[in-house]
Amino acid sequence: MLDFERSVVFVDKPPGISSHQVSEIVKRLLKQNKAGHLGTLDPNVTGLLIVALNKATKVFSFLELRKEYIAIMHLHKDVEEEKLLEGFERFTGKIVQIPPRRSAVKRVAREREIYKISLIEKDGKDVLFDVECQSGTYIRKLCSDIGNYLKVGAHLVELRRIKQGKITIEKAVKLQEIEDASYFYFNEGKEEMLSKILHPVEEIVDLKKIEVKEEFVQKIKNGQQVKKYWVKNCEDFEKNETVALYCNQKLIGFAKTLFKKEEIEKLEDFKQITKTLRIL
Repeated sequence: MLDFERSVVFVDKPPGISSHQVSEIVKRLLKQNKAGHLGTLDPNVTGLLIVALNKATKVFSFLELRKEYIAIMHLHKDVEEEKLLEGFERFTGKIVQIPPRRSAVKRVAREREIYKISLIEKDGKDVLFDVECQSGTYIRKLCSDIGNYLKVGAHLVELRRIKQGKITIEKAVKLQEIEDASYFYFNEGKEEMLSKILHPVEEIVDLKKIEVKEEFVQKIKNGQQVKKYWVKNCEDFEKNETVALYCNQKLIGFAKTLFKKEEIEKLEDFKQITKTLRIL
């Protein structure tokens, strides 16, 4: 049986429409009450857009998934490839960005991390490259800053997101595929196509896990805090780290740790070890 309440859809966003419009189309096609997208793509940008349905939208504020793009940058004057690579190296690592004027956030300097910039091809003043970066990085601004560093100027021509967190563009589907799957499900009762499009929300959560014993799940949902003896097993974590609570490989919610994992062994069984942040 399909679980619309806790599912996400990986959409290959087309150009010309906003991320919000994509979410609304998915919501309408799948006849759901709520949908939201994780990580906005500008209208002319294509590629991977994660759309969550109903309860799955609750995970957004706990995820900062790194992103990977393929971009085309146009240099206003040609430069040698060696000089271009020097510019890429200069903007790899921690950088400071001021969001562009057209952005929806406040225009203040903020630190972001560029994990890698790789040249794919250079054809005169047109540069095709791959960039992996922290969430909230503006590739349009990155191109402009690289152009300024090279003293030739540059601007972004085309951008496509190919990865977000663990999810790659190969898993994404076109809106037409969602429409077709929706038709067969709601009109003919056939689940096969839609079952391949709906993914469990657990696929996008990339946090340390605490596995809770099944008999205590309802207590957590009722507002009680996780005690040491409720834990079946857990990954290594630090104090004040946001972690995901699971039971039988199913996401329950999110919590903030009150101790390091290594400190928990010394605690009494009834000691509270986390503070719950949100329950799905």
